[in-house]
Parts: sequence; structure tokens; C-alpha cells
Amino acid sequence: MSSEEVLHSLEVFEQAPEAEAAVPSPVSEPADSADPGIMGADLATLPAAARHEGEIVQATIVKITDTDVLVDVGMKSEGVLAVGEFKTRDGALTVSPGDVVPLWVERFDEQEGTITLSRQKAAAVQVWEKIELAHRDQTNLSGRVLERIKGGLMVDIGVRAFLPGSQADLRPLHNIESLLQQEIICKVIKVNRKRNNVVVSRKLVLEEERDLRKAELLSRIHPIRGSKPPRHIRWGAA
Repeated sequence: MSSEEVLHSLEVFEQAPEAEAAVPSPVSEPADSADPGIMGADLATLPAAARHEGEIVQATIVKITDTDVLVDVGMKSEGVLAVGEFKTRDGALTVSPGDVVPLWVERFDEQEGTITLSRQKAAAVQVWEKIELAHRDQTNLSGRVLERIKGGLMVDIGVRAFLPGSQADLRPLHNIESLLQQEIICKVIKVNRKRNNVVVSRKLVLEEERDLRKAELLSRIHPIRGSKPPRHIRWGAA
């Protein structure tokens, strides 16, 4: 090839438009799925507190200040409650660092890593569970008679319970006010947590005690089955 032909080929190459680089067509990536939140997440990957939202957890008292109580519920950050939730009506503190207490998990914020706790709600839930268990098993509960109302008395068994006048004693009491401010033993005969309704009976407890005393008395009067009666000795016999 002559030098003129070479120069001509170079000029043609330089004047040719540049080939566009092959760009692969973009592949549409799937949109990020919405955050399922605590309820939709795998329970095994959630903090312990998140798995107990709306339930009672056992928490360890870490620190107590003049205003707050810090507790450990198994999270990176500690839970904080008002110190008033751990005081009696007289203002006496009822817990110390290291104590383990039941707390109600109201809300868990996974993003913030914070948790809202309540001791009062935990106590209320436990009281209702105790009442429902006593109703199911027909075990006795103790309570203080608060006041007289129409048809009977109000009794404090952790919640306000109604004691009908017909269930206050073995026989109708003409002076039902005599039970006011007394500690009594009773049985739960009706419970409805949703309606905050509890009905108790002192009569059933008194009937059980009466029947027990009667059975004990009869066991003393009648000889034990299979035993021989005592021999009678005739005085003066040869």
C-alpha cells in the first residue's frame, strides 16, 4: 500500500463517528419491602423485650435515684420508671438495687431502642390472674370490707368486689355494717375482667368451715371401723 493510501485510510478513521459504548439495559431492582415491624419480624432476631410487648417481663433493678428507677430487661439500653411506682402510700421505697420485679411492657420502639414499662399495670394484671385462678379452683381469698352499698358490701381483694348481703353469712345479717373494715375470707363466685366485675361469697367459706367441724366431731363420736369395743369388767365377780 502506498503512503497516499495509508494517509487516506487514517483520515477516514479519524472522521468516523465514535461507537457508543454498549450499556446494558438497567435491571429494575425490587422495591424495598415495607418494614414489617415487631409483629412481622422473626421472633428469634428480636430483643427479648420486643417479644413480650403487651406482657409481663421480669426486670432487675439497676439504680435508684430521687426521681427514677433504672431497670435491666435484657436490652442494650436500660428501662426507666418513675420512682413513685415503687413507693407505698406513705412514701416508703419498696425495692433495692438487685431486686427482680415484674413489669408490664407497654411499648417497644425498635428503631429508638427504647421501652415503655409500668409496674402498676403489671400488678393489676397479676391481681386479675390471681382472682381468675381462685375462681377456677375455688380457693379462698382474703379482703377488707370497704363500705356498704345497695344490696351488700364492697370488698377490696386487690380490686373492688361485690359481696351480696345474702352471701355475707350463713344466715341473713340484720346488722351487715358489723363487717365494715374487717378482714374476711371469701370465694369468688363470678368474675368478668372486661367489665371489671367480681362477686364474692363469705357464706361458702363459712359453710365449708361448718362442714369440716361437723366431720371432725363425728369422727370423734363414732368408733373407728374395725376396732373392738372396750371390755366391761364386772366388779365383784369371783
